[in-house]
Amino acid sequence: MAVATAITGGVVALSLPATAQAGTEVRTVQGHRVTHTTGHAPAALVTATTRKPPVGDDGDDGNSSRKKCCKKCPPGPPGPPGPRGRGDGIDTAFQGNNKFIGLAQGNGPTFIRDPRTTPKWNDISTLANYPGNVTDVSLAVMGNNLHVTVRSLTGLVAQTTCVVNPTPGTGGNPAWPGNCGAFVNLTPPL
Repeated sequence: MAVATAITGGVVALSLPATAQAGTEVRTVQGHRVTHTTGHAPAALVTATTRKPPVGDDGDDGNSSRKKCCKKCPPGPPGPPGPRGRGDGIDTAFQGNNKFIGLAQGNGPTFIRDPRTTPKWNDISTLANYPGNVTDVSLAVMGNNLHVTVRSLTGLVAQTTCVVNPTPGTGGNPAWPGNCGAFVNLTPPL
């Protein structure tokens, strides 16, 4: 029995000697269309053509699993937090030659570095209304005040104002964090 096979551009052609009656049979197998020509002539061919089904088409049974594009659908739930389950935020602000650094550690506390005080790093997470699990911090100086804005892992935004001139702990200005007021919730409507 002689068999010849050719593969070209996704088409497989098989040449077999025909032994049945002449005729053409077309069958569709999922993802393939097979044409089988039978006859007494030795040049009869069996041709299999592979085709990709249309996007979302599971085959020729009329069923479709096409995913719907929904521009008006509500968003899905938020994904899990990052590998450490938290984020760290850092920011700086200047008042004259004094550089203040804010550090949000994501797992609870937020610190302000004041280069003029001992200790230099001061925990402000003990202030009233501190949102907890703060992942970001922003600092701004205006006059004698340092404004500290924080954002929590759950999206809460809060701000406190700390008097930094005169140096905290001197001239009637309480030491850190007593020089700061309670946090005020500034979370935008969601």
